[in-house]
Amino acid sequence: MDFSSAQFTTSRPEVVESNNFRHLLSYFDGQGKLREVTTRFDIECQICGENNLAFTNPAFCKPNDRTYEDYTVLPRCGHAFGSGCLQNWLKHYYQRYRCRGNPPLQCPVCRTPIYCDKRHMPRMIKFTSHDADRQAKNIQLIRAELSNRDCLQCQKDGGASGHEEAADRERRRLDERHAAERSQLEQRLAGNQFSINESRDRTTQQSHEFRALLRQEREARTRTQNAWSAANTTLGSLRQPLQYANDRANTRNPNHALYGYNDPIEVDFRRVSGNVRSTADDWRELGSRLANLGPRVQEMINAEVEEAEVARTVNKQLQDIQKLLQQHFSGGPASDDEEDAE
Repeated sequence: MDFSSAQFTTSRPEVVESNNFRHLLSYFDGQGKLREVTTRFDIECQICGENNLAFTNPAFCKPNDRTYEDYTVLPRCGHAFGSGCLQNWLKHYYQRYRCRGNPPLQCPVCRTPIYCDKRHMPRMIKFTSHDADRQAKNIQLIRAELSNRDCLQCQKDGGASGHEEAADRERRRLDERHAAERSQLEQRLAGNQFSINESRDRTTQQSHEFRALLRQEREARTRTQNAWSAANTTLGSLRQPLQYANDRANTRNPNHALYGYNDPIEVDFRRVSGNVRSTADDWRELGSRLANLGPRVQEMINAEVEEAEVARTVNKQLQDIQKLLQQHFSGGPASDDEEDAE
């Protein structure tokens, strides 16, 4: 009897009544299986105090009657309550304390805030224990929920913020790259603009120089035309005296007057009279040497002397015209075509 009593004592199952899953998870291994198959769970809902949570050992009891209800585990504190009772309690708590500035919802047992630090509402997952495999999956899911300090929304936001940070880094990198390329492009454009301005200035300067040369050419052409006009005017004014001297030289040839022909005797008076370098002294010397030719010849010699004086005057005026032409040509000589045309 004692042995059998001892055996009965050691085989009597352990009954767990705590609704804190941080404690209940110690009865399960990493696969979600019970460590002791004789362990039983009799967990009462702490809100209504009437129904038990549908968390049992499926080997001994399956929650099929109305005394069991699906349960929900609060992820921050780990306490479990009936899903329907928890929803009603949260609604009542919100309506009761709404006039107090909407305080954070708290666990009915430990008063731990249900919301996370960012006031995200946790997931209200309903669990039940109809079979061992499903209960194992639920245990693994609850263990994962309790092991994370951040809620699912915070994790998503953290992932989103991580993606946003990566996008920001990529955006900053692209902005820096675009800024560098833009700076290089602006420098290149500035260099091209400088070259364009320099070329424009050089072209403008060359244009001014070319216009100055054209103006000088026009002025030189004008001076040449004026010089030729002045020369033609002077020659026109001298044409009548020269014609007069030429006519007198032809009619007063001593050879023709004395002998009736133009052959030279001692002196070629026509050649002497046509030489513009002849002077009055030459004619006087000839007059003294030919005094024996008679008064008529002497009269003709005097006429030739007078013509020599006129020729000297004409020669002086021609020299003045030559100086005037040289003065005008020094400002810009006319082209060969213009000289030929003149």
